[in-house]
Amino acid sequence: MNNLIIFIIVILISGNLCSQSNLSIQYESEIHSTCNQLTVTMMHDVLDRPYLYVANKEAGLKVYSISNLNNPSLVATVPTSNFLGMEVINLTQSGNYLYLAVGNIWAADSTGMVIVDVQNPTSPVVTDYYFLQGSTHGAGIVQVDGNYAYLGAMQDGLITLNVTDKSNIQFVSQFVPDVNFPINNPSNLNIYNLRGMAVRNDTIYACYDGGGLRIIDVTNKIQPVEVGQYCNPTMYTPLDHAKAYNNIAHLSLLWIIYMLFLYW
Repeated sequence: MNNLIIFIIVILISGNLCSQSNLSIQYESEIHSTCNQLTVTMMHDVLDRPYLYVANKEAGLKVYSISNLNNPSLVATVPTSNFLGMEVINLTQSGNYLYLAVGNIWAADSTGMVIVDVQNPTSPVVTDYYFLQGSTHGAGIVQVDGNYAYLGAMQDGLITLNVTDKSNIQFVSQFVPDVNFPINNPSNLNIYNLRGMAVRNDTIYACYDGGGLRIIDVTNKIQPVEVGQYCNPTMYTPLDHAKAYNNIAHLSLLWIIYMLFLYW
């Protein structure tokens, strides 16, 4: 059994970069998750409402009220039967809408995305869903920027979707990064999976699993272009260790400078 533990994290940062910060972590409560209803991803409502959204794999999407952090309560469930039985792996929120990446990444499963209206978080409504025809690798992540959603489709690469109309998702393009990096002619293509992503200003910073970090320019949504790539060279020469670039967070320059001062 897995437990989702809720913490209060308070970060106190003074006004100048050279000051010290204090981190206080306090246990509040936990939400149980069984092995057949696995908690994969969760996030707090971005509109600062007292709700927690949980990608609960086989159990679909679950919404918890956390107005009382000592006693979180389940207030809504969107079962996978609402979108052809596809398991929920990842989610993100933009405004009053959740975007779910669906499709089991640990089994031969289709790749898809679901849009859920959470204007009223206690009564979520599926507005539309999309599935990539012929896909068998699931979906690891979804990110949204403006009117576009970007789906990390594992071996099927990057899927760009137009979500201007929340009830009519439109396919825009599919881009699969080159697998000949960091090793030419790799013998195991199963290690190349687009499953982590950060999006800023028409640039996608993508974790390509064994294929390292890729930077993809999506200024032209129809024809994304890879403009950069990186993999720690000590991880593949001469020993060829596992890379597993799976997740990434975009930090502003100010934060990078601050961290350098803090940990120098």
